[in-house]
Amino acid sequence: ADEVRGIVDNLQSAGFDQFMVYPSTGVDYEYLGEAFFAMMGTFVDEAAKRGMKLWLYDEFNWPSGTARGRVPAENEACLYRELVAVTNAAGMRWETVVSREINVDNYCLDGNNFEPASGRRFMELTHRAYEKRFGAAFGSTIRGVFTDEPGHCTGAWRLKMPEGLVLRLPLWSGMEEEYRLASGGRDFRADAEAALRSAAPADAEVFRLWTELRSKRYRRTYFDPIAAWCVTNGIESTGHLLCEDFAPVCARVNGLPLNTLKGLTKPGIDLIRSATDRNFEWITLAFAQSASMANGKCGIAELFALGPCDLTFAIMRKLYWICALHRIDTYFQAVYHHRAYRFDVKDGYAMYTSPTQPWFK
Repeated sequence: ADEVRGIVDNLQSAGFDQFMVYPSTGVDYEYLGEAFFAMMGTFVDEAAKRGMKLWLYDEFNWPSGTARGRVPAENEACLYRELVAVTNAAGMRWETVVSREINVDNYCLDGNNFEPASGRRFMELTHRAYEKRFGAAFGSTIRGVFTDEPGHCTGAWRLKMPEGLVLRLPLWSGMEEEYRLASGGRDFRADAEAALRSAAPADAEVFRLWTELRSKRYRRTYFDPIAAWCVTNGIESTGHLLCEDFAPVCARVNGLPLNTLKGLTKPGIDLIRSATDRNFEWITLAFAQSASMANGKCGIAELFALGPCDLTFAIMRKLYWICALHRIDTYFQAVYHHRAYRFDVKDGYAMYTSPTQPWFK
């Protein structure tokens, strides 16, 4: 409790009036256990005493959606899986590949946020547990919940694929039936095979429709239930998707990105670079702007990547103004490390918003 009070005091004395508690590598307590919630309670109490605001982070590290692996560990149907097509001398065949790899970001099995059972269990373990303990602070001290790259499967690139692979797509239960209904009775596999034999498979209607269905499914199983819960509790649903700056990967993971992002009450983005030269990447900013205009509410930006720690204040200010020009008014700007874990792989997060830096105040 004394350590928590010291952290909040440091933040307030340096001029911050809001913060997010980010459970990550090095946390001593069992994630979502009693000691963990006691620690969180101290953060909430200290923020309330000082008139500060607090945001909740909905996962341990990332990607969001597994409650540090409990959801896929409890239910086989909630494991990430892919539908793959392979060719050989006999022609094309289809297989389902289930991920049993350990996620390199979260140290657990990869979940499938497109399954209704997965979304429900995630909310039971996370959102409703927070509500039970801190519901009285919702809408006053607690401003919202941040979700981080849900659907991001870091184990996917290590999945062992069969010989002759020609197509792999993230899969959810009932996907082929949803396609049949949306396409007027057509068969997904037959349409996909025809597309693969065509001159421009990426432009085929089957994959356009699959992407649209994936987006609708994601909203239905993950984003919309969380947003509805947040609205009921008077708080914001925020965070960001994966790969906002690379449309093909973003669509493969999230469906139609703008439709998916609008599932957050306060849309957000990641990957703001510190480079401000002519190669500056604008797509991500336009992504946030479009979603925030559609929702009628300004967006957020995760600026964890706004590094390294010797970045000048002039460049920081420039990036804040560029974000502001794209309807962003809230910044999760860097990581205050109470302990210096993971700098071996996240050295850019050794940021100025930490008392380890001489210019912190």
